[in-house]
Amino acid sequence: MLALLVTAALLAGCGAVSSRGQPGPTATPAAVVTDADTGSTVQLAVGQQAALRLGGRLTWSEPQVSGGAVRLTPVDEVREQGYREWTISAAGRGTAKITSTGRPACSPGEMCPAVVQLFSVTVVVT
Repeated sequence: MLALLVTAALLAGCGAVSSRGQPGPTATPAAVVTDADTGSTVQLAVGQQAALRLGGRLTWSEPQVSGGAVRLTPVDEVREQGYREWTISAAGRGTAKITSTGRPACSPGEMCPAVVQLFSVTVVVT
C-alpha cells in the first residue's frame, strides 16, 4: 500500500514552508511514513518531501539519518495530535536510512514494560 501511495504522490505536490522559513507540514506529501512502515523502502525524487510520523503509545527517540540523500526537519506544530512529525526532504540522489527507537509511554508510578521497538526505513532518492 505504501508503494501505491508513493507512486500516486510522486505525480503530486511539493512541500510548504512555515512562517519561520523552515519546512513545514506539506499539503500533499509524497508519502506519509509511520512506525508501521518499519523495514520498508520509500522512493522520492530530488526536491520532494514526505512526512515521518511517530507516535501512538510509544515515546520515540529523535530520528537519526545516515547518508546524505535526505534532510530531516522536526515539525513542532503537530505534537498535540498524538504523534511527532518530521519532514523528510529529498536533498540529492542516493540512499539514506532513518532510524529511531520507541519506548512505552508510561505514567509516573505505572508499571512499565521494558520493551523497545526499533524503527528503520530506507529512502531512495532519484
